[in-house]
Amino acid sequence: MFLEGITKEFSGKEFTTKDLMDFITGSQETCPVFSVELKQEVTTEVDLGLIPLSGNVKRIASCKKVGSHHKNEGHKKEKNFNSKYNPDCKTLTMKAESDCQIGVYHPILDTLLDIGIINSKLQRNTSNKSGGSIQLTLGNIPELSGGGELEYIKNNGNFKKILEKYMKKNESNRPADLLVYDNGKSRLFFNMDDIIKYMVDNCEFRKTLRETCCIKGDFKDNSKKGIRQYFTYEYRKKHKSWFLGFNGGRGEPFIELIKNKIKYYEDPY
Repeated sequence: MFLEGITKEFSGKEFTTKDLMDFITGSQETCPVFSVELKQEVTTEVDLGLIPLSGNVKRIASCKKVGSHHKNEGHKKEKNFNSKYNPDCKTLTMKAESDCQIGVYHPILDTLLDIGIINSKLQRNTSNKSGGSIQLTLGNIPELSGGGELEYIKNNGNFKKILEKYMKKNESNRPADLLVYDNGKSRLFFNMDDIIKYMVDNCEFRKTLRETCCIKGDFKDNSKKGIRQYFTYEYRKKHKSWFLGFNGGRGEPFIELIKNKIKYYEDPY
């Protein structure tokens, strides 16, 4: 049996994900418990709970499960957003562009126009965010690689270009005009350019001796020290990827900070 072969091969041993996949891909038998998709488009089934997995394999599986949960929650919120603000939209974009669009004739555009959050009803593309952390992009950013990245991002023009590229998605066919933050009770509408201007004018960058590969962005606030780290570009060893945005639960506090700095509109559920 295939399962007996895996148990015999790996019982009592530490092994990597590659070790397991190399063994699995050498067989085409199945055991209907756990599905693993192979490059040869053959599905091999195995109950990993019966095998003594190493800590690294368990960690990878846990991270993927958590990441998948957050991704699904985000898609659910986008669908709910569309159902209220653009019922005709039945699909979600998977491109690096704005997440949603407000319907052309939706009355909230009149409200946003009257308040001065938008200058035209054509400004209806939204970047939708929620939760404690706010991710702008994952992966290595060329502009912040190869040395001199701290000096680079300290330049206001360079920082603005990074935010326009990864936050506003201005190189796409559908850049975001608005940032919409869903707090679970209502949605907060901000002008994206207003947020970018505030960040460029007020973010103070630094590196720590302990974390030389991490760039931290501080903003003055009403905390005890009067300044606190909100923004970051860092390599996360746990996820084995670079992260640009508001990590460690700093996204929601940043939204609270800018509520007192720039115009916004709150629309209850």
